[in-house]
Order: sequence, then C-alpha cells, then structure tokens
Amino acid sequence: MRKKTLTSAAALAVTAVLALTACGSGDDPAKPLAEVSVQETAKAATVLDQPFKKPDLVLTDTKGQSYDFRERTKGKPTLIYFGYTNCPDVCPLTMSNIAIARKSLPKADQDKLQVVFVTTDPERDTSAELAKWLPSAGDPSFIGLTGDFATIQAGARQIGIGIDPATKEKDGSVVSMHGAQVIAFSPKTDAGYVLYGEDTTADDYAKDLPKIIRGRRREPPRSARTRRRPRRRAGAGRLFLRLVRVRLRIRLQLRFRAGGSSERPQLSVSGAYMPEPVSDLAAGFVVITNKGGTPDKLTSVTGDISDDITIHKTENQKMMEVTSFDIPAGGKLDLERGGSHIMFMDLKHRPRQGEKVRIELHFEKTDPVTVELPVKETTYNPAQQ
Repeated sequence: MRKKTLTSAAALAVTAVLALTACGSGDDPAKPLAEVSVQETAKAATVLDQPFKKPDLVLTDTKGQSYDFRERTKGKPTLIYFGYTNCPDVCPLTMSNIAIARKSLPKADQDKLQVVFVTTDPERDTSAELAKWLPSAGDPSFIGLTGDFATIQAGARQIGIGIDPATKEKDGSVVSMHGAQVIAFSPKTDAGYVLYGEDTTADDYAKDLPKIIRGRRREPPRSARTRRRPRRRAGAGRLFLRLVRVRLRIRLQLRFRAGGSSERPQLSVSGAYMPEPVSDLAAGFVVITNKGGTPDKLTSVTGDISDDITIHKTENQKMMEVTSFDIPAGGKLDLERGGSHIMFMDLKHRPRQGEKVRIELHFEKTDPVTVELPVKETTYNPAQQ
C-alpha cells in the first residue's frame, strides 16, 4: 500500500502542474493562470513553493448574503473547492471526504476550519440549491458560494484553477466542469500552500487537517536530493514492467483477432456499486470484461430507479454524455470514480447504504445483462481499498 501511495503522489505532482497551468482553454488568454511551482509531494498533498494569495472573491452565500472570501476567512484555516451540485461523482466525494476528516478533529478545531465550496455552475446552483445540497454532500458548517460566473472564474484563476462556463448540448443537457484540486490556506499567513487532488481520501485529510489548522507548513526532508535518485530508478523499473504488460496485451489481442477464441463477445460484469447519493442524482460503476474475440459496445442502461439513465465520460474535469462505450475484444471497460460512469437523474427514491439497485445493461451485439449495484458509502472508491 505504501508504494502505491508514493506512486500516486508522484503522479499527482505532475498532474497538478499540468492541471493548474493548462485548464480553462476557453478563458481570456490575456489573463494567464497563476503560475505553479511544486516544491514537495507528501503522499496525497502537494506543497507549493510559491503559495497562492487568497482569491479576491465577493459572492453570495447560502443565506443570500454577500460573502467576502478574503475578509471572512482572514486568519482562519481554510479549504476551498470549485465544483457543482449536479456532479454525481467527484464533487460529493470530495466534500464527503473532507466532512469525515473534519469530524475526527476536536470540537474546537472543527469550529476553526472553514470549508468553502464555490459553484462553477451558478445558473443552476442558486443559494437555495447549495443550502440543500451541502449538508448532504458534506457538512452543515460548509460554506456555499454562488454569483456571477465571470467573478467566479476570475477568482479561480487567481489560485491556478481554470474553469469554463457551463454549456448546453443539442439534446438540452448541460455540461459543467469542476476544479481538480482543493487548496488549503494557512491561518498564519493566509497563503495557500497545500494542494489536494481528487484521489485524496478522508484519511489523508484527517492526517493533514491538524497541521493546516495550526498553520504548520510541510518542509522538504533534508535528504530529499539523495532520495530522488532511487525513486527515478524505481520509476524506470515500473515503466519497464508496464511496457512488458503492454506487449503481452498486444500479443493476446492479436491471438483473439486471429481466431484464437470465440468470435462473439463474451461479456462478464464485476465490481458493480453505487455510492450513496446525496441528492436526486447518482452515479453507478461497473467493470465489463470481454473474453471473446469480437469487440462490443455498451449502448444504454435502464432501471426502475430512474427514467433518465445515461452514460457519461469525464475529460478535463468536464462530464459529457456519450452514446456508447467500446468494450474491446480481450479487454475491458472500466467505469470508475473520476472517469466514465452511469448517471441516474431524477431518482424515484434515494437508495441508502446497504441497499441494492437493479439495472439492465444493453449492448450492441450481446443480450442485455441484469446487474445489482450494492449501495456503498458516499466516499467508497475500490481503487483506494
């Protein structure tokens, strides 16, 4: 588990730089994103050697009152996240993880911590909607802010987060995007010096929140330079193993194409689950393996729980509906948190943890398959188990 964590952390450092300097392609190019320089990666956290100033944001809170972010959080340990309430996956996961970590703190520290959720979809996320969503997705103490999108976008850019306005598709669906990071600000300096990616767990936050609340800044270890070389060699080793696996996979696929297995798709479903929803929408996840010699497609999903079930992919923090997902011969389709998923809109009832949701998967070439999705806790992520 430790090796996996370090690998994820190293990847996060690279992802952080890319995400914080390249997002928001639709923004004004004359106003570049704030520059980011990564100093150190410590497990889930990425420490910035050039901390951000708190963004200049004056928006509207869940009570309909004006909220000056800099003024109201001055001298307080603060976490900020940009997301939207119609996100069925990453946004409620992030808020729930922080809420769980917050509850592990002493009462006095809980009261000090400011958690601010800024919507990236203000047209739909009114003060009333945020007031309804935040207590379920996170905690009643969390602060929800909405307002003019241009103001929100400008504030996000000040801390290196690029967001685009929501767009409406031809079918009437709305495509919104969320930020990929939570930024933590020190109560001593009001500077944002720690960044958390979407893979951060409740345990990760629980370990770091006491340090954040006390304004303790992570410092790189004295022997950091001597430690980097072994990591590079380990990385090269992992890359070699990955190339070997790719070659083996190619050979297997060539055998399938040569008629080494059944010509029809042979599908099996595993890893099915639904995180407990926090609103009237939900996400579902499955792994579909094709042991046959012919590719197939997942074309639709039906179920009694909703009359509006669609399939979505997530790219550059944007969730988009698609007409199908490919299931390659000898390969698999992995619907996973933060990526492709099944989306359930307008739930007829909100399932609770421990229940099961029955759905039917429809394919291009194979007969429908009935699957039960066990409802797990909101923060459940098998990739982190």
